[in-house]
Amino acid sequence: LINIGYFRNIRNYERLKEDLEFQSMVKNVEIWSTALGGIHKSVEENALELIEQIDQELNK
Repeated sequence: LINIGYFRNIRNYERLKEDLEFQSMVKNVEIWSTALGGIHKSVEENALELIEQIDQELNK
């Protein structure tokens, strides 16, 4: 939201906290962030396991 300039024209942050559309956007960002974090962790673990298997094959 910051990168696309969403906050540049906001004058009343208290009112923004009550805005249901804004709350929904924040919740969606939170959900996607959590989901992508889990995917990243899984990919990282798989990559490390693959590297270990490759190392074992090369050392035979």
